[in-house]
Amino acid sequence: MNEVITAAIIAGIVSVVTGIITIVIQVKNARRTSIVDTISSQRIEWVNKMRDNFVEINDLIFLHIVKWDSLLRHSQEEKEWKDDFNFGESIATIRRLQINISLLVNPTEEYSKKLINEFNYVLLLLLKNDEFDKDVAMKHQKEIIMLQQVILKSEWSRTKQEIQKGKVLEDKEVKAIYTKKAKDLNSN
Repeated sequence: MNEVITAAIIAGIVSVVTGIITIVIQVKNARRTSIVDTISSQRIEWVNKMRDNFVEINDLIFLHIVKWDSLLRHSQEEKEWKDDFNFGESIATIRRLQINISLLVNPTEEYSKKLINEFNYVLLLLLKNDEFDKDVAMKHQKEIIMLQQVILKSEWSRTKQEIQKGKVLEDKEVKAIYTKKAKDLNSN
């Protein structure tokens, strides 16, 4: 009889311990899932916001380059009727978008630094009336687009990996993703 009671007590203790362990694991998993869900939804929102900013700034830079080149190549009479483009407003909008993008990217990440430097360089090119070179500006805009692709594709890959792993990636893992995406896109 004592053996039966002892076995019942042991079985009860094992059940309670198993139940507690199960609850602890479930709470831990639920918390981790909640954190990953929150982070991934915010990253997806960030990627979409960045993509919209990138499209808008790329469009304005291209339009500014084309209009500026057109004005430099035509006579004064042609300039007067083609001067419907507001260069000051365009520069102000490009600058606003550049600042917005700068605030959204991580300033410590290599590709973000390169992107901000390229934006600064193109903005300076667009402001230099007498030294404007369309080919140089277009070359730098092409580099901007490549950097933007690396950033967007890397962040998307990062988000997918974090969802799969159920945890936020470490800096070295993020850097590896960026490096791989840059190589995939033939960017150095």
